[in-house]
Amino acid sequence: MIFSIQNIWSHVFLLHSKILKRIEGLCNAFLWNDSDGSYEGARVSWERICYPKCEGGLGIKYILVGIRIAWKKILKLQDDYALVDILDGTFQARKVLDVLRCRKDKVLWFKVLWGMVVPRFSFISWLVLLDPLSTKTRMSAWGCSIDPPCLMCCYENESRDHLFADCVYSRQVWEDILRSCLVRRSRSGWADMVSWVLEYGRGRSLRAVAIRLAWRAYLYHI
Repeated sequence: MIFSIQNIWSHVFLLHSKILKRIEGLCNAFLWNDSDGSYEGARVSWERICYPKCEGGLGIKYILVGIRIAWKKILKLQDDYALVDILDGTFQARKVLDVLRCRKDKVLWFKVLWGMVVPRFSFISWLVLLDPLSTKTRMSAWGCSIDPPCLMCCYENESRDHLFADCVYSRQVWEDILRSCLVRRSRSGWADMVSWVLEYGRGRSLRAVAIRLAWRAYLYHI
């Protein structure tokens, strides 16, 4: 809603960069804290969030880049030779935004993460893949006084890889889920799990869809 209001007013007025940063701050705070206050505790930078989904972001439009497009339209600089050459002689805001933004390498997992979306499952799975989670191992490295062993198995320190792939309890949950989907899979580490989902969770077959949805649900609930 905030982005929609901003888009409307940006077509009428040139909004100051401070206003745009404030709008982005409100959106950031709402995403992480469900409020319009502070966005402290944000686990992923706003710039990363604004990357396209295929590049590991959430695909949210970066307002400060978008306003540069508005400047060019208002000042009638559509004949900018560099842009016209890139855009095959046409001026389209979507294409210009794609040219102006900072490009990143495409990630392999976006197709198994965002197809047939249950939003909360995909969002948590996205965080797990980026690994900004406040696991005990990470909090201990920050200097927090905390007992690092995993609460579910009490055998090894709680890291992302252990929590979702190596923990005895988590492995049993994942095997039970796969069994209910009539899929067999031997035990493996986190990297092998992701590779397996990328290989067998792509496509539109019933088996591939079941693997994708089951994996996201598993990551969310663990």
